[in-house]
Amino acid sequence: MAYLNDPPPEDDSDLEDLLSHNDREKRSILNSPPSRRVSMIDFTLAYISVLVMKKPRLACCMVIFFLLCLFLMVNMKLSNGTNISLDSIVENDYSSIQSKYDLKLGSIDHWCLKGGNEKCRCEDPLQPMSRWKEGPIVAWERSHTKNKDLVQYAIKELGNIDVVFLGENITELWAGKASSLYYDSNVIDEISDKFWKKFGMNRKEQYNGISLGISGDTAPNVLWRIQNGEIPRNLNPKIFWLVLGTNDLALRQCSEEVVLLGILRVIEEIQEMKPNTKIVLNSILPMTTDAKGRLPEVDGNRMEKGLKRNVDARRSLVGVSVPWSSTVVDIWPSVVMINKALKKFCSKHKHIIFFDVYDIFVDDQNGKMRPTIDSELMKISTLGMPTVSGHEKLLDSIQLKLKHILS
Repeated sequence: MAYLNDPPPEDDSDLEDLLSHNDREKRSILNSPPSRRVSMIDFTLAYISVLVMKKPRLACCMVIFFLLCLFLMVNMKLSNGTNISLDSIVENDYSSIQSKYDLKLGSIDHWCLKGGNEKCRCEDPLQPMSRWKEGPIVAWERSHTKNKDLVQYAIKELGNIDVVFLGENITELWAGKASSLYYDSNVIDEISDKFWKKFGMNRKEQYNGISLGISGDTAPNVLWRIQNGEIPRNLNPKIFWLVLGTNDLALRQCSEEVVLLGILRVIEEIQEMKPNTKIVLNSILPMTTDAKGRLPEVDGNRMEKGLKRNVDARRSLVGVSVPWSSTVVDIWPSVVMINKALKKFCSKHKHIIFFDVYDIFVDDQNGKMRPTIDSELMKISTLGMPTVSGHEKLLDSIQLKLKHILS
């Protein structure tokens, strides 16, 4: 029985409504699909985190394996290089020039193999340059003086000289007066003996000749030498045989166009001095930075047109190690391009003959995937320096070529 003064009973309907509303919200949250799905990246990162915590050694091995694969992929990419049009490396056609006055420096796009003009030691290819400013000064001056003395001695003893070899490292070895870091004195004497047996001044039954060279010389150095006594007026051989370009390219790291201009400048100087004398231009010897002497395939017909002038594109042409890579990119495409341009030049000039030594030093019939420089014939393939056997085979081929020319 309720008392008259008691408060009226409270209405519980609001509380029931609130509770039922909360229950509905909970049920809707539980039953509704998630608003955000876990992405594959989040899942992968979470998996890696768990793996690192649970199995740290396995995780470490997997990271090392991944980095190794990435390293190998970078090496393979850099070793393959960029597809490059050989015709676009040397943009200007010099095959039809008729004198030294046709050669212009303004057409050179870049002086260095890497691109640009700063990261090489290239001289002006059109100007004569002595090495008296370099050390050892006395040794270079002495070699130049010996060459001039040899010329005068040969003129006095022979009168008519068949061939004068003019150039750098190889021709100095033939003369037997090289002071090389790569050959001992006995080897130098052996190489020299092979030369004099074929072109000695006392062997009347064979072609006679002399060899004028100084190791380390570039084309501008040779130009200076012939302007300063090594080709005097009374020296009139039947043939000048030029061996140039190796040091300009491999040591000085000059671009293909700079090397080409330097060689052509020497040729034009000789033609001006001795217009009726034949000139044989020896191709630049095969060079590669591959440890096994393998040469990368260079086929202009397969390569894309257009040369990108950036460091990545130039890496396929210069023998320089990439800092993060064990791969040394090859210089062989540069050799191919220069020789190709020189051969084209010779084909348009009656008294100039191109002599290609590729078949002498490269074995491309060995059943291998890539042509390979014969290690028995080439002592240092990065600098184009033959062994004693290589010199002998080269001299044999030169002798046969001379017989064909002079007959």
